[in-house]
Amino acid sequence: MPIPKKILLILAIVIVALAGVTLSINLIIQSATVQEQFHQTAQKIVGVPITMGRLSFNPFTGFHLSHVTITDASHRSVEVSVLDFMPTWRLLLSKYWGRSLNNIEKWGGILRARKVTLNNSFSLEHLKAHLKKRADSFLIDPFSSQVADGKLTGSFLLQEGNGLSPYQLNIHFAGISLKELMKGVQSIEGKVQGTFFMKGVLENLEKKEGEGMLEVIGMQFKPGGPLAQIGQLLGIQELQLLKFDEAVATYAVTPHQLVVKSLKLHSNNLIIRGHGIISYEGTLHLSALLLVNAKLQSRLQGLLPVAMLVPSGEAGFVALPFEITGSLDHPHSTLLEHVALPAINNNVQGLIQQIFKF
Repeated sequence: MPIPKKILLILAIVIVALAGVTLSINLIIQSATVQEQFHQTAQKIVGVPITMGRLSFNPFTGFHLSHVTITDASHRSVEVSVLDFMPTWRLLLSKYWGRSLNNIEKWGGILRARKVTLNNSFSLEHLKAHLKKRADSFLIDPFSSQVADGKLTGSFLLQEGNGLSPYQLNIHFAGISLKELMKGVQSIEGKVQGTFFMKGVLENLEKKEGEGMLEVIGMQFKPGGPLAQIGQLLGIQELQLLKFDEAVATYAVTPHQLVVKSLKLHSNNLIIRGHGIISYEGTLHLSALLLVNAKLQSRLQGLLPVAMLVPSGEAGFVALPFEITGSLDHPHSTLLEHVALPAINNNVQGLIQQIFKF
């Protein structure tokens, strides 16, 4: 059945009007003056140098930037690939269009980014955020992104007035691959889930507080170096492949560091507990306990320093205290420094001495 001429005429008018509006907007925003004003405004908002592609407009995806790179004085960077913002029609058709968004009391839209990379290491993909601006607040709710084969969702609220701008950030994450997240660590598996909450004021970014929980489902780790070699030497399967049926950490956000309130890794024969601090630069200072049950203790007889063992508070387990220092990328543990050499024949003792490089 042929399409009526009136409908074709209406479609043609709509297409021509849409093309005309798109062309007009692009002629305005792609002028050198507007591009420079947009760049200066964006740089003023974030307070650090920004490089970006040319701003353009598409009626289906909104305003478009091919790339954005933000770098601070410490050379920390945020790189955004393919950034689109589709405003609401209220904003697009507002008589204030072209002025600062701060001059418009109410506006909104959907922000999309193909990829956001932090410090050339951590990446968010397919980021989508719903933005809402009101006279006294700015809301991002919800936002979502894919991270290391998992998903991250959350919300952000910024309130304005009385000379202060308090904010709240809520994040939920699930199904994140531990292997993808820690690419520098070999033979590690598991799915990460948890929550993160933080609040503060923009006028003093150091004044912040919050809390969070992190859990790894199905965590397993194949240790390397001395621990694995001891497992092979003594035929202890658990020291060759650590499988944790519980891996949970709770933490608090403070102005200068994360406070790990509780860390627990639990397998059939051993438990690792810890607490301490992690600086925002990534340095570690954790106090930990290795809890070993009677079965594993008998297999490790002669290796565990009896004088250093303490009550664990867990029925059937003894505990060996140790420290974790270094950085998130390269942690260092004093655990193996406390292991004693067994009184066995010289050949085996010599092998263990080589393992520990004594």
